[in-house]
Amino acid sequence: MELSRESMQDLINRSTKEAPNIEHLIAIAQALITEKVDRKTIHAFLDIGHLPLVNSSVVRHNRVEDWLGLLIELVTKSKYSFGHLLYNRTRRYKEKVLFKEFQNTQLIVHTYEEVWNEVLKIARALTCVENSNEKPIRVGVLTPNSLHGALIDLACLSFHFTIVPVPANASDTDIEFIIKHSGITHIFLGGEKQTHWHNLLQSRITGLTVIHFESSDWNSFLSSCSKVDPLLVLKRINRVDLNEIATIMYTSGTTGEPKGITFSQKNFIVKRFARALALPEIGPNDSFLCYLPLYHTFGRYFELQEIGRASCRERV
Repeated sequence: MELSRESMQDLINRSTKEAPNIEHLIAIAQALITEKVDRKTIHAFLDIGHLPLVNSSVVRHNRVEDWLGLLIELVTKSKYSFGHLLYNRTRRYKEKVLFKEFQNTQLIVHTYEEVWNEVLKIARALTCVENSNEKPIRVGVLTPNSLHGALIDLACLSFHFTIVPVPANASDTDIEFIIKHSGITHIFLGGEKQTHWHNLLQSRITGLTVIHFESSDWNSFLSSCSKVDPLLVLKRINRVDLNEIATIMYTSGTTGEPKGITFSQKNFIVKRFARALALPEIGPNDSFLCYLPLYHTFGRYFELQEIGRASCRERV
């Protein structure tokens, strides 16, 4: 059995056209776990996990538990993180549309390659900011659904900056609590309430850096990326501890203050494969209309993170 990146790519290409032999896939996965292979070969194989023909076949043959268990072992062995997933999808779907958004009455499209370039630019700027701080930064984003908000989220998840989405419908008291409780050091604001939020944060929280998406703040933030070598930033993807906190999501719960729930890189990736098996027929030729808030668990984990299975999202 050949275990090389080239053979994995051939396998994936065939699996986009016809349903694979599930037992053969399971045998390959088991071999990748037990034998000494490089990380990129395993990552190439894991890319097969987003294909509808593969997931539908796994479900049809009642091998979901076995298949998912093997994928989790491969994720752990190869330290497969969200950054690897997004990078691999970009290489595969380069010119395919990833996001669509309405600007007034005009529909603007953004390809995988364009989104990746913006995500890398943001990651370079965040690296520059972190390099100028004594301690690791913690990023917050407070905005209704927007392309800017999605890009910040993808950049932080891909390049390992802990990010905290602050619910845009939270009260002023809860917003203050979330920022202080989570330890946010830099927060990005967008939407109609950004001026109100800015005044709130300036009056109640000290030592917090506030950046507005739709202002010179954003351009100044991005311009700092010219000081950072993109190759050094790309290396951050591989410097991953799968158990590190990738994000904290807050819920109002039923009583009292908002509750913060931590998710690791491994949580993100495992959920990604599990969702693909739960909805096996959704694939790269489908589209999502993003109507749920991306600061809520279902909207963020389902709509935002369907990278490579749904080919575009329209933001409303």
